[in-house]
Amino acid sequence: MARIPLFPLDNMSDAQQRVYDAVVSGPRGRVVGPLRAALHCPELADKWQQLGEILRYRTSLPPRLSELAILVTARHWSSQVEWQQHQPAALKG
Repeated sequence: MARIPLFPLDNMSDAQQRVYDAVVSGPRGRVVGPLRAALHCPELADKWQQLGEILRYRTSLPPRLSELAILVTARHWSSQVEWQQHQPAALKG
């Protein structure tokens, strides 16, 4: 169970719904982690998800190396959230 639950979809404002739709229709496919909390402020969530998409999916690194870099950084900073979110993709790569 998520520590930060996503509020019901039918309770979202139009701005929140637009950000939610952008995330789930993009390469992530779902709203997870701290982005759930950021969605309470749609402007922040939108900019955050755009930055994350650029950093993760639009780099010059192949996906395998990108995920490895994320995991090395997550380990260095003891970021369990990043580790948990990226470990399956790293194993797949």
